[in-house]
Amino acid sequence: MPPTTGPDHPKNLKMVVPADTQKLCTLCHERMTGRPLQQRQIVVADHAGTQQCTVCHNPHSPRLGLVAATSTAQAGDAAAGKVKAAECAGCHGADGVSNNLPGPTLANQNAGYVIDALKAYNSGARNDPMMSAAAKMSDEDAANLAAHFAEMKCENALTADKQATLPGHATAAKCTACHGANGKSSNPSWPNLIGQSKTYLVNALKHYGSGARKNAIMAGIVKGLSDSEIENVAAYYAAATCK
Repeated sequence: MPPTTGPDHPKNLKMVVPADTQKLCTLCHERMTGRPLQQRQIVVADHAGTQQCTVCHNPHSPRLGLVAATSTAQAGDAAAGKVKAAECAGCHGADGVSNNLPGPTLANQNAGYVIDALKAYNSGARNDPMMSAAAKMSDEDAANLAAHFAEMKCENALTADKQATLPGHATAAKCTACHGANGKSSNPSWPNLIGQSKTYLVNALKHYGSGARKNAIMAGIVKGLSDSEIENVAAYYAAATCK
């Protein structure tokens, strides 16, 4: 017997999830005139293009199925992390803002994400010649670094009005559930995108597409993006720069 649906679906409804989930989910969730507003609705072309709904959603509920556990690492000491961060400035900037340095901006980055990324580089789950060497540190040092960068300011000047005028607005709609409309993620295990350079974001997206960076969800999202969409969505989030 297929599992029951989540609480957002009619109680005790049983659903067989087909391979083509778009055909099933859009029966109720594609936006159309007359559909009750309390029923969650999307414009398919703007929401996820050709991607299957199960790339991001629980197959038995419109709730996101992207539950990434918050890092269980110890809370770090930001003061100790500031001392350790001097080693990172050459790639990530003295204030954690890279300004097109080789590495991404880390100012105001989610601590859980930084810790998880460092652990992944340390274990070999993520591979980069420079970071794989730099991440050889204790869990305590990783937590301290994450606490320091999380405390640093990265103020975002991108307004809703400005967002609406940018070419990547439609493509970014596919990213907002995890990364926020202005690049601020609501989940501490997922990265903020504000402050990142366009070049960094383009390279990261292309690496997910090629498999050089491994993440099933990101690979599925990027698979449906053209080179021009990647450029536009990177420019969209790069417009939310730190100041």
